[in-house]
Amino acid sequence: MTRNSTLSIIITSSIIGTSLFAATACTKRTEPSTQDALQLLIISQIDFNRSHQRACAKDADCSMPLVCTSGLCQIPPSITNKVDDATPKLAFSTGDDAHSVYVEIASDDYSRQRGMMNRKSCHPDWGMLFIFPNELRRSFWMSHTYLPLDIVFIDKDGTVSNFYKNAKPLDERPRYTSNKRVRYVLELPAGSIERFGIDNSTTFDTTQFNQYKAE
Repeated sequence: MTRNSTLSIIITSSIIGTSLFAATACTKRTEPSTQDALQLLIISQIDFNRSHQRACAKDADCSMPLVCTSGLCQIPPSITNKVDDATPKLAFSTGDDAHSVYVEIASDDYSRQRGMMNRKSCHPDWGMLFIFPNELRRSFWMSHTYLPLDIVFIDKDGTVSNFYKNAKPLDERPRYTSNKRVRYVLELPAGSIERFGIDNSTTFDTTQFNQYKAE
């Protein structure tokens, strides 16, 4: 989640028992049943039924944490691992090691403010890329965030400013802040930095994300 230096902005992810924190990430490529989905989301059944598969133009048209995908309010693809040819993919490399992850895009105030809030699962091959309209020092926190996360601050040229491992769910006290001005912030499931070997020498290919008009 992000917290601006002058304005508190809740940004990140997805209170239920700790056993749910350890739940295995959903690996299905089709959406889970309604009952399965309700186990992976913090949302009332009434709100889910009212919003799920409803026509939308943007995330703000959907009940949180459903997202607007292909013109419909749907379960976040980072939970279902539902991908197609248009799914954004962020490539990065550290030395000779190349990797990529699918990403949900948060490029407007509303999507950045809610980020991965109210979710209890994230597929290990997914993350969320926050795209800002300008370069500033960014500060994130974990309010309303039910998943432990790794947070990577990325310059406009794709180089790593700094990163944090295993940000604690629901803990509002720490502030995870970039060392310098950045345009991108990447949230990944905790353990991803170790898994992919991300460090200060890692470079991210952000060129394809110039198409997104950050607001």
